Amino acid sequence: MKVEPVDGGVLRVWVSTEELRSKDILLENIDEQGCPKDEQTRRHMYRLIRQALSAAGRQPYSDVLVEWIPVNEGFVLLVSPLHAKPTAPQVYAIPDADALYMLAERWHYFREENAPGNALYERDEGYDLVVYPLPGPWTARRRLLEEHGRLRGCGQIAAAVTAEHGRLLADTDALHTLLFTTPAPVSPAPGDTSH
Repeated sequence: MKVEPVDGGVLRVWVSTEELRSKDILLENIDEQGCPKDEQTRRHMYRLIRQALSAAGRQPYSDVLVEWIPVNEGFVLLVSPLHAKPTAPQVYAIPDADALYMLAERWHYFREENAPGNALYERDEGYDLVVYPLPGPWTARRRLLEEHGRLRGCGQIAAAVTAEHGRLLADTDALHTLLFTTPAPVSPAPGDTSH
């Protein structure tokens, strides 16, 4: 296992298929999103993550986002702390226009002049919002983002992948731009098939 720190408090962990087997983690017990299919695999995965954190001289995080990326002969794990104030971009998947506008309306109260802000991309399955590190309190912002979307990834790599695979809608202060320059989406009335 090779552990290296990358931006935003993220750890990149290179682990081979053989190393996973030696830690009783079988690939057939991990789904396509990198989530364990059973309790025993979950425990073994957490043990592996704690070992990686320890090897990097980090304290165990209470909540982490782990992205499993298959590579030749193994996996790369990106281990990101969820509750630490981010020091690198975070990418949130927003499922639809209604959730996006609700987020924009509430985010407006957190807006700070001259802050790096956020960028918005459209994807086939909804929207991706890249949130850059902001001054001020993070916990309320994180809760708001989690209420309207889900964390897809952390760091410059996640932001670059989003830019590569999404269609840019706004690159600076996207939520403010969305809220004050475009009309809100109209949801069809129940039973209305004209939309």
